[in-house]
Amino acid sequence: MVQTYTTIMSSSEPLMNRFVAFLTPRRWWDWPFGLVFWGLVASTIAYVVEFIFDGQADDPFLIHVAMTSLIAAPLILFGLVLFRHVDTLQRELTRMASTDPLTGLMNRRAFLASVSDAGSGVMLMLDLDHFKAINDGHGHAIGDEVLCQIANHMCDVAGPDHLVGRLGGEEFAVFLVGQDAKDVGQIGGRLAGGIEFEGLEAGFRVTASVGAAHLGPGGDVMAALREADQALYRAKRDGRARLAFAA
Repeated sequence: MVQTYTTIMSSSEPLMNRFVAFLTPRRWWDWPFGLVFWGLVASTIAYVVEFIFDGQADDPFLIHVAMTSLIAAPLILFGLVLFRHVDTLQRELTRMASTDPLTGLMNRRAFLASVSDAGSGVMLMLDLDHFKAINDGHGHAIGDEVLCQIANHMCDVAGPDHLVGRLGGEEFAVFLVGQDAKDVGQIGGRLAGGIEFEGLEAGFRVTASVGAAHLGPGGDVMAALREADQALYRAKRDGRARLAFAA
């Protein structure tokens, strides 16, 4: 299952977005609750306005609430549907802005932001070996399928507790949260070994060169990525399909 990036609302999110999310019904029981709640709000406002301008209300409060709620119900329902639609569009735009459209992995921006929030761990940077030859020899449709299968393989190897992203082209990254050297070697080795791609001739294997760098608590994410990148190119110089650690 390809890992996708999920945006969690935080205090830094625009106030309007949080307000829309608060008003949006998400479960079936939110709809009747919303009708009752906003009907009560509308009734109270109408009652207070009538009292201010006329000095008194024509009907008792409870009767006023019932009548105003019935009258306002279609408008309240329309408003709830509208907020639901706006919230859905907002979440879809957020997903599109943070997700690689081909593989479904986090894109570069979302991946680096998630690593910054994750704390210490090990950065693995991957580059598929001889990927240009696959595109040139078999076409970009096959190349895209290779990228998607590699993305699935990376998520399976890394597991749900770690971060996987596509940095661009045939470059990927995995952040192993709090992993020790033994686990890094095992996971990095499996990633470097790649997969047998079923879309080409039998036994065709797509491998990767992998570089690893440690990121300490509060460390510089970009510096760790650069160190992993340098280790990756050392893995390529040493013959590809292997894991190399930053010096």
